[in-house]
Amino acid sequence: MLRLKAEYGGTIPRDKVRAAFSLAHVLYALLLFDIHGKLGRLRLGRMLDLGMGSLQTFMRRLKNELGYIAAMPRKAHHLTDKGNKLVDDIKQEFTLISHLPVFDNFMIGEKFNAIGCVSLPPGSCQATLELDPLELRTVALENGGTGLISIVATAQNSLKFLSAENLDLQKLFKKEWVRLHEIFQYTQGDLILIAMAPTQLDARLALISSAMTAREMILGA
Repeated sequence: MLRLKAEYGGTIPRDKVRAAFSLAHVLYALLLFDIHGKLGRLRLGRMLDLGMGSLQTFMRRLKNELGYIAAMPRKAHHLTDKGNKLVDDIKQEFTLISHLPVFDNFMIGEKFNAIGCVSLPPGSCQATLELDPLELRTVALENGGTGLISIVATAQNSLKFLSAENLDLQKLFKKEWVRLHEIFQYTQGDLILIAMAPTQLDARLALISSAMTAREMILGA
């Protein structure tokens, strides 16, 4: 994720005055190409909610400047070897689940959520616990979200809210909270983030932006 930021040369979050898309859009687009294999420009634009002018700039940057995608017949695009290698690296560091129904009753006032797990090196648990959840939440808000929940995996597969030391997740979510470990296979020190937003796209972009920020805060640029 930090490699992507270095190559992209962007900031987290985006400068809304000068850019309609952000580094989170780039990462999410790469994941979409990985899932679908190939995508046409217009379909990708709908997925990312980008207008034609912004979409042309976005595609030109992905293809010509960064070399992550290449054109195919019939106006479709696919990941290049460079793009595939970057996506493989990203998936080792970050897992995104678009929506997890188990959290629906916990989300207040928003219909959509996105959940992800930031994988961190062994020995990162203390640094993860020292993250400022309000700073991560601010990043989520600046990228379309309306809220963010930060959870740290501690010893023996336990989970701990960064902002509430005594909150018992197992009691809160009853038996369903164990699905987090089944889905993410997290280890001690990993960070689980849940972003809330009025749209699914906003939830995903808010989550990705917060995840990149958290990894940068822990590991450095």
